[in-house]
Amino acid sequence: LSLVPGRDKPPYPRGVQRTPMRYSPLANLVLLCFSPVGSVQVTVEKSSRQILVDGQRFFARGVCYTPIPVGQVYGDWLGPSASSIWLRDLDLIQQMNLNLLRVYTFDSTEDHTSFLDACHDRGLLVAVTLDYPEGMDYADSAVRSEWKDRALAVVNKYKLHPAILLWGFGNEKNFYADTSARRSEHLSYVNEVTTAIHEAESASGVWHPVCSPLMDNYLSEYFALEASYPNAVDLWCLNLYRGTSFGSSLFSTYPSTLPMMITEYGADAYDNSNQREWQNDEQKDALESLALELRNWRDVVSGGIIFAFQDEWWKCGSPSDHDSCGSAFGGLPDGYANEEWWGIYSTAAGTNPQARTARGAVAPLTA
Repeated sequence: LSLVPGRDKPPYPRGVQRTPMRYSPLANLVLLCFSPVGSVQVTVEKSSRQILVDGQRFFARGVCYTPIPVGQVYGDWLGPSASSIWLRDLDLIQQMNLNLLRVYTFDSTEDHTSFLDACHDRGLLVAVTLDYPEGMDYADSAVRSEWKDRALAVVNKYKLHPAILLWGFGNEKNFYADTSARRSEHLSYVNEVTTAIHEAESASGVWHPVCSPLMDNYLSEYFALEASYPNAVDLWCLNLYRGTSFGSSLFSTYPSTLPMMITEYGADAYDNSNQREWQNDEQKDALESLALELRNWRDVVSGGIIFAFQDEWWKCGSPSDHDSCGSAFGGLPDGYANEEWWGIYSTAAGTNPQARTARGAVAPLTA
């Protein structure tokens, strides 16, 4: 069984330069993107809960990508100065027959044009995360405006680039949404920023879908809020870590008319019980099981994005040490999630670009 749920062709020929997109909403049934000849046309079709790219259904076969080197703290490593890292990695990603990257660190002061060009040349679309602080006070209008403006700065900089598939505003901000009031204020802010993004893009004749990736908390409550905030998101983006299965009820009882995408899923590569990397195929088997479910439920879900491309040594303790920190997590083979070991590639200290070693999950992707 391949980790690739279906062998869809890339959404456009590799290396073809695209011109800016033009989009227009069509009633409540479809968000239809009209574009000049030769451009990438993205469509969010509500009647069938699908994302279309150039008129073809887009099923995400993606990986989350944050190439922070061993020994470095969290930051933006997608600019020109880090090109030796991401050019090498993008070639590895292209070999895995993937069609989407999710990135998290687009600093508005950095130039990511070369990175996006390299993605486009390899037939890779990009989902850009536009984040804001954890626990932000939504009642503070100055703070709301500041982070909306920061998001718009990135949107305005790259909205014409043909590699962009979607914008993700915030990441797992429903962690704090333990009351109906907090969920409403969260989605109200997302609605404000989504509206601003669409207005900014419309001025240039373009449009991209916007979502706000949610962790696995209060999902049914958020779906119910769609009636109150129908324009807050153009698709539901979910970060789900449920072990070797998403659970069929997620898909069979999905109530929304919007597309759904799993914007993070995966399994770590560390055997916490024996304090060592898994000796067999536990990570690969978990990812294959999850990918099969995505394929089988493709009438409901528009694919998924594996977390993550490489191990992230910066998450706990010293960024120069590969720690085994984590927490109990049901559904995983050892019932424990080790934060720094989620990569399908391991990495090692050294001169950039640091060495990458493929784990067992990579082989089915490149087959």
